[in-house]
Amino acid sequence: MHPALNIMVKAARSASRIINRASQDVEHLKITTKQHSDFVTEVDRAAEAAIIEVLREAYPDYGILAEESGQTPG
Repeated sequence: MHPALNIMVKAARSASRIINRASQDVEHLKITTKQHSDFVTEVDRAAEAAIIEVLREAYPDYGILAEESGQTPG
């Protein structure tokens, strides 16, 4: 497998562990509204942070554009 693909899979698995744990306790999720009919949970933010952490570790000079946190320069 290509090295970059390995990093992507690692990032996805890291986020999936967070999402899976949260799915066991859905009734306690904190939900906020970004815009009308556009919601975000603490799980969304935590999963995104986990993905960014893995990507930053592997590619510290890359910029990242993410749904919740926006743009991070590289």
